[in-house]
Amino acid sequence: MELQCNEVSCIKNETGDNFASGLQDYVFSIGKPNSLIMSASYFRIKLTLTVNNRAPLVSDGIALAENCCANMFNQVIFKAGGQDISSMMQHAPQGAQCRQRLNTSSSWGDSVGKSAFMLEPDFRERQKYTSLKPVTVGMGDAATTVAIAANGVTTSAGTAATVFNDPVGLLEAGDVLIVGGVDYNILSITDATHVVVDNPTGAIIAATANWHIVKQADYEEYQGRNTIYVIWRPQIGIFSYEGHLGSGDYRMSMNPNPLFKKAAVQTLRSMQIGGGEGEFNLNVDEIKFYACTEKKIIPDQTLPMELHEAEVHSKTATSVSSWQFNLPVSTKAISVFFQANESGSDTRFPPSLFKLMNGSEKKMSSIQLTYANIVHPNTMWNGEYQSTYGTGHNPTNLKNELQQRYVDTYREAGMLDMAAGCESYKNFLKRGMLVHYSFTRDKDNLSTTFQLQANFVGGNGSLPPNSKVFVVAFYSKLVDITTSGGQVVQVNTLTR
Repeated sequence: MELQCNEVSCIKNETGDNFASGLQDYVFSIGKPNSLIMSASYFRIKLTLTVNNRAPLVSDGIALAENCCANMFNQVIFKAGGQDISSMMQHAPQGAQCRQRLNTSSSWGDSVGKSAFMLEPDFRERQKYTSLKPVTVGMGDAATTVAIAANGVTTSAGTAATVFNDPVGLLEAGDVLIVGGVDYNILSITDATHVVVDNPTGAIIAATANWHIVKQADYEEYQGRNTIYVIWRPQIGIFSYEGHLGSGDYRMSMNPNPLFKKAAVQTLRSMQIGGGEGEFNLNVDEIKFYACTEKKIIPDQTLPMELHEAEVHSKTATSVSSWQFNLPVSTKAISVFFQANESGSDTRFPPSLFKLMNGSEKKMSSIQLTYANIVHPNTMWNGEYQSTYGTGHNPTNLKNELQQRYVDTYREAGMLDMAAGCESYKNFLKRGMLVHYSFTRDKDNLSTTFQLQANFVGGNGSLPPNSKVFVVAFYSKLVDITTSGGQVVQVNTLTR
């Protein structure tokens, strides 16, 4: 097998401020005696993340979102011979993340996924890819104490108080002073024994030796550079097809998300786009598509190709407990999740994060899916997650009862007993709860109506305003590709 990756550029300028200005088309032709292998093809996207026109610090609380490249596009379409073959036409970021979670093994995700595809569920770990590395430089002891005033002015006292006991004398704004386990961002250095910290609560901290300083220092390894390449393979059916396509004319078309800068990052607090203090910017420096080919003549034939596609629907979830959707007639499996209305417009909630405000998605106590006269689960059993303490910080009010939901989802996805494993329960909660069931039915059953019922602790009216429920329908699409003389001459598609 002699594989080659052919670099394809967008037919228009798609970088910088031009990124969101219209459809992006990557047009390429495969000539004989070569064939196209889409399962080995991919995009390489170069991104630069800045805060206040500099590289981010850990204290800025910002990182690229998981699956950030998928978040940057609203639609993805693949065409052959001018005909649409494979696509995701609405809510593409949510659909991509759902497919990624249900089709990615734990071992692949822990290696290539994290290292190259930005498929890292842990926010703090993702920070390391574009933030400067923290190191502890100053440490409280009997010889040095610090005290914080309500206005943030911080005083160091003691025999080793100079530059807050920093052995190298390199403290600067952006470093973090941690007092009693609470982080205070250092805003400025006044003199050898005084700094000003961000103290939003106005708390007065008496002199204490319980402190240390975390400083940002450059990584010498692959992490810690705020300009980075991310590899991306769109989650549409053609990228899972491992067969060969004949020589011919092909096109990847993608509609960019106008809010891509906010959708592609995640922050601890809501941040605005700009170059000022506390503001961030995300620049798309370059996008290249790499079409993988192999020397192979495709015989004259009509190739029936079955693609597994996903169609995404969304409705407002607040105040009601049941919803109805019309799905493709060939739907074979259905996923359900809830997401904040702010998703994609608030940097705390990227589209690839299946969470509601205040973690309310974990308050879902029961759910039932009905489609094609099949009900899952047939018993609407209860499972709750309570992450806040009760009155008087009573720990008996804490609950963690979503393990069955997790096991059901990955058993139905066929991943529960895979040797390579599925995502862990911990990552299941970090990424946001996902409910998935398969629907095996008679080929003559042409049902399209799907009914969903879900109940939340405290009633669905207690959900954050305009919360969304998403339904992802996984369906089959038949594509007949006719090849003559090794060249694609006709394409016919049928959704079944």
